[in-house]
Amino acid sequence: MAHRAACLQISENTSVPGVAAAIATLARQYGDLALVLLPEGLRLGEKLTWAGPEMTALADAAKAHDIYLAGALDLIDDDGQPARAGFVLTPEGTIGLRTAKLMPDLLRSGYEGGGKTDFPALDTPFGTVGMLIGEDILSHEYLRGVIYSGAEIVLNPAWERGDDRSEARRNSRLARAYENISYLLCATPPSSIVSGACAASVIFDYRGKVLADAGSGETAISATIDIAAARSRRSEGKMNFPAQLRTKLYEPEYRRMAALPKGKDADPTARANAFIAAMENAGTWTAPSAKPIKPYDALIVQAHITTVSDVSHREDVVQMNLKRSLAVAGKFAMAPNVKLVVFPEYWLTGAAFGKSVDDFWPNVGIRMDGREIATLKEFAAKSGTYVAGAIFEYDPDWPRRWFNTAFILDPRGNVILKYRKLQCGDINGLLNNTTPGNIYSAYVQRYGYDALFPVVDTEIGKLASCICYDNNFPELWRAFAMRGAEVIAYPTGEPHNAGRRGWATAKNAHAAENGFYIASANTGCEAASPDAPTTYFHRGFSRLIDYSGRIVAEVDTAGEVPLVARIDIEALRRARHDPAHNLLAHLDYKAAADIYAKHDGMPLDWNLSAPVETAAEGIKVVMETIERFKRDGIYKAA
Repeated sequence: MAHRAACLQISENTSVPGVAAAIATLARQYGDLALVLLPEGLRLGEKLTWAGPEMTALADAAKAHDIYLAGALDLIDDDGQPARAGFVLTPEGTIGLRTAKLMPDLLRSGYEGGGKTDFPALDTPFGTVGMLIGEDILSHEYLRGVIYSGAEIVLNPAWERGDDRSEARRNSRLARAYENISYLLCATPPSSIVSGACAASVIFDYRGKVLADAGSGETAISATIDIAAARSRRSEGKMNFPAQLRTKLYEPEYRRMAALPKGKDADPTARANAFIAAMENAGTWTAPSAKPIKPYDALIVQAHITTVSDVSHREDVVQMNLKRSLAVAGKFAMAPNVKLVVFPEYWLTGAAFGKSVDDFWPNVGIRMDGREIATLKEFAAKSGTYVAGAIFEYDPDWPRRWFNTAFILDPRGNVILKYRKLQCGDINGLLNNTTPGNIYSAYVQRYGYDALFPVVDTEIGKLASCICYDNNFPELWRAFAMRGAEVIAYPTGEPHNAGRRGWATAKNAHAAENGFYIASANTGCEAASPDAPTTYFHRGFSRLIDYSGRIVAEVDTAGEVPLVARIDIEALRRARHDPAHNLLAHLDYKAAADIYAKHDGMPLDWNLSAPVETAAEGIKVVMETIERFKRDGIYKAA
């Protein structure tokens, strides 16, 4: 049986009878109506209480039309204090779910934040429902709490305004649906000059695709919820982000942040300013004008890759890839204002599948002390630039293992950063590489926990790097921001596929949510072997994204392209210094740490004792995690 969910985009001043009339109209239009979501903060009366006449009338409407009715109101809590509370009323007229808003109102004055919740979820005939109110949806940590409580449909009653971050907030909502394989419904008031509200009601499916989108006026949008399809997708191992997330790897990072001093002032702006000051005093963030950096250009190289398919032609192919990519960079890298050059993922060797950890990768993998890196060091010194890229690395210190490794060279040719990819093709049945999470105990013992999230302070800002599939795990991006990163060099190898919109939009969302630039260098075309034709499996579309999530410049095609775009670190620092634009300053880090402590995702150390022999081993572990999720009620059987 089909079930329809609707978002009512109605005025904040709509009366209780007006709400009931709108619901009745929807029920007449749709015989399969099962859920109605109201906007955040409707003014239904003064000093609303859970047992008051207004809530009773809403419960009667839910009961009359045999629907679930959800929203968020300013209600007097059990302690007699006003609080922003979310609710789901059942068709029986009872309160099925009750939650609180954690973040303060950032878009208007009103709620000061600080609510507490255990992220409840409610089972319904059309799926398990959870809720985040307003700006809470912008913090992926809170949604993990809802998802790990079993939610498949996320409700986001909200209030929106039209400003320079509107698109970023919409991108965050899409990213939350995509990253968690969940439906997401957002209901807001309509646009109003008087109140300053801007309509933003939308329904996303579990792939992050728009099912329904509202205009500016009073209206309703609806979509059919196909929970069987969502559950089927969650039963697949490939790109199953919640099941692939190593929660215990990130918990210590949130614990570290929770120990920082945070203002106790009732005013959320004062609390945020205290946090920002603590981060600046610790040297993690830099205050505007404290160490001025002039705007400069980044060169993003969209390269062609020929894959090393056999050891016999390794030297010829790697040197060809290197020379060809340096030729694309060419004169652009020599321009005086270009300070950073970023190459794609695995651009020297290509990605060869099904190869041996004994015979192939020790002979094909790039070594950090090898010939190719030496050439790149010379290029960095000659051009006077910081040079970043990602390689399939063989490190003799880890016999029979290989890593997907990002590096940054300084203008003197020194290796100043090395990051080994935390989420890779090994968990999608594609590659037999090793990631630090899979040998976590040994890796941290050898290099320290900080080596998982390296950030380096340079003359052009604080730099970090992550790689391709890392994009789908917002916890990693957050870790870099918490460590002060301002520019992320992001080598990637993104293909054309059905998930590309969610992937790309999530990347923009990560930039805005964390307040940094992302220099994304993708492969533009490829050949599967030296004798193979050029194909365009990789989609290109390399881009520079700024700290507000906007695209500064983008290659709007595939092929080999040098893209030059401007980075303004001082503008970034001004935005990060502003509590209205700094989400990290409002996050409850203890609550976040508790979420990751409470729930076990993909296990650490699963191939600590022996290297991965075949790519199928990784996805087997993911499938085991999915089955555990089903036993624990996080996922439901398809």
